[in-house]
Amino acid sequence: MKHTFMQRYLQPLWENKKFYFGALLHPINKAVFPILTVYIVKLITGFIENGQYEAAERYIYILAVCTIVYYALLFTTFKIYALMSFNRIKWFLQTEYLQQYVTLDNNDTERFGLWRFVAIVKQGIDTWSYSLQNLFFEWWYLLLTLILSFILILDTNTTFALIYVVVLFLSLLMAWRLDIPAVRWRNKRRDQEHMNSRSLIRIIMSKFEVLQSLKLPQELQNLRQQ
Repeated sequence: MKHTFMQRYLQPLWENKKFYFGALLHPINKAVFPILTVYIVKLITGFIENGQYEAAERYIYILAVCTIVYYALLFTTFKIYALMSFNRIKWFLQTEYLQQYVTLDNNDTERFGLWRFVAIVKQGIDTWSYSLQNLFFEWWYLLLTLILSFILILDTNTTFALIYVVVLFLSLLMAWRLDIPAVRWRNKRRDQEHMNSRSLIRIIMSKFEVLQSLKLPQELQNLRQQ
């Protein structure tokens, strides 16, 4: 069955849905607690201003319990999910593509170049794994933080909430515009990494030739200039 680009990209996550659903506890916990803390402190301040000291004391206890739960979940979810998720994604991609690589014809692999396969397998898998982890953790955290912040501001002042939306929109627009020229530099850096991998592998595979021709200083200089 033919997959779309997005289905293919997210495939490592779909292979273990229960694990990654549990992994969502990490960004949710990180996003909710700071906003919840601000809201509780706001309530405590209001109770103290109105002389409701018993209610203020009760919410201080609630805040203390929330803090303990937050750090317990933060430590647990980071150890179980944040660290293991990257290794699980990477292991899945390595299993998927190394199985395909070993079945290729040797003549095709030699003609294509070992350095290209190293770049595709090693750098490609690392980039894919990091991007999925960032998508799964950082973007969920950012999205929840923005939504909860907007709700908190809206509860305080409607005008401030409108300003918040406008500033957020302008920030996203500026980030998008600034990212356009940055793509060219990222592509250039990627090409340089591929050239560096090619030269490094060539030196390793032809070490006797390099040693006999006394070209090692020259090769190292070329490697440095790439």
